[in-house]
Amino acid sequence: MKLPPERLLLPSHIPTSLWNASEGILRLPHPLASAYVAVIDQLGLRELGSQRDDDAPIGGLGEAETKKHFAQAFDGSCARTLLAILDPKGEAGASSDAFLLLTAGGHLCLVDAPCGSGAASVSMLCALAELRRTGALPRTPLRIDLIAGEISEHARGIASSLLREIDEALRAQAIFVTTDLVHWDVTCAVSNSALTKKSVRIGDESTHRLVVVANFSGFLVNTGKMRLAEPQIEELFRFHSGDRTLGIWIEPQTNSALRVGGIFSWLSSKLQSTWSRFVSPADAGSRSREDEPEHHTSSARFEMPLIAPRTANVRLAVSTYRLTTAAE
Repeated sequence: MKLPPERLLLPSHIPTSLWNASEGILRLPHPLASAYVAVIDQLGLRELGSQRDDDAPIGGLGEAETKKHFAQAFDGSCARTLLAILDPKGEAGASSDAFLLLTAGGHLCLVDAPCGSGAASVSMLCALAELRRTGALPRTPLRIDLIAGEISEHARGIASSLLREIDEALRAQAIFVTTDLVHWDVTCAVSNSALTKKSVRIGDESTHRLVVVANFSGFLVNTGKMRLAEPQIEELFRFHSGDRTLGIWIEPQTNSALRVGGIFSWLSSKLQSTWSRFVSPADAGSRSREDEPEHHTSSARFEMPLIAPRTANVRLAVSTYRLTTAAE
């Protein structure tokens, strides 16, 4: 799948409801911000969500860990996704065009693994709805089958609540989402094959496929799980390869993502070796040097829904891929 030669969404066309250009501040789409606050209150986490420090929690399997991460880091993860798909500063490479190209209309199979509490998926869906609501994008009917894989039952429960909260706003903009939240353990071949078979079957019926991996470097690198996870990540990408598929990998700008031996370094080595037959950088043609990094970075401030108008910094590292078959 070829990306357009010019940006589909110019920074000047991003509505002020999402991006305050004069101050450089991102705003979460209103339905997303409202859903986040509603679920925070349902879980009794408002006080915890107002307590922030410089080290955002990574999350975990337990209920307490999941709730703390949701209360204190979810909005930042949403802002990071918005920065990738809106790219208001023109720094995020092909991620904005890739997302907008696949969500213009028709039938999209969206694979989000790991989905966590749903930050990447709900941010993408709500941003798309807001772009349509404000006239920045046409309101063409779009059917989305969302296959969301996550190991934490508690995180899947929160994601389910958020998706229910935003459904009406999505439908108002002709975005119709069917969701399947499934248990997914990236270190388990059986678990990964179950998710892959399900998403490939649905993907074969769709017009486009998008694979999103977000906020995974902390788990993969810091806990030493890369070796166990590698075969499953390869299977996920390889089985979704085809001329209608793109992938976006989103991370914070941390050592586990950016250092030598970090997640993007690992991805780069795979693209140059065993993955080269079915994965390639989506913006390879625009890179001026072969040794130029395949990931892009950007940063901004974002308004925190629980304690607005207070803002916090969000820092993005992102890479976008074409998932193609060897025969292409």
